[in-house]
Amino acid sequence: MASMPIYHVSKGPFQILDDQFGPPNFAQAYDDTLNQAPDGSPPLGSGTAATTLMARTQAKEGGGQLTPAQANHFLNHWLGTWWPNLSVADTLRRGMVEAITCAKNANNGQGLPMEFFWVCVQDNIFQLYFSLSEQQVTVILLTPPPPPGYNRPALADPENLWVVKRYDNFDDNYVGLGANPYSILGSTTSPPFGTIIKQQIWHA
Repeated sequence: MASMPIYHVSKGPFQILDDQFGPPNFAQAYDDTLNQAPDGSPPLGSGTAATTLMARTQAKEGGGQLTPAQANHFLNHWLGTWWPNLSVADTLRRGMVEAITCAKNANNGQGLPMEFFWVCVQDNIFQLYFSLSEQQVTVILLTPPPPPGYNRPALADPENLWVVKRYDNFDDNYVGLGANPYSILGSTTSPPFGTIIKQQIWHA
């Protein structure tokens, strides 16, 4: 699980996709995703979205690419209880097919790697954006926050992502979740309200 709703941008559960579709083996990963994969996963575009995403997730768990906790989080929260009326599986599957196809065909057919970000907003929407540059295809998942009352685990791992913002009282709670203290010109103590701080994003 990522840092939301305290901070709004994270890698979160999509770090695994950075690893899968990043250098150096992104071209093979695109083929394995759009077609029948060596682990038996069905092509991403086949069957119903929810069934296909479930089968691919279970195959990756069985192959050790996902932990049981990661697979459970995706299947039961993302595809299940969190946003049941936002067509999550259909949007995610169609968006991923379009983004991967774009990345696969880029660079004169040589392909480009992909990078993923999760952006959590207060609007009741689930959307996937992708952007093509000369270096990569950037994918942005735009979602509502997790439902109220979600028992988020403590943050354990830093991401290569930082936020610069005005200090608010909830920043102390973020540190309490397990992230490193924020930095304010070298200080790590609670600053006066309104001080500009830098905080590294962490995930569970």
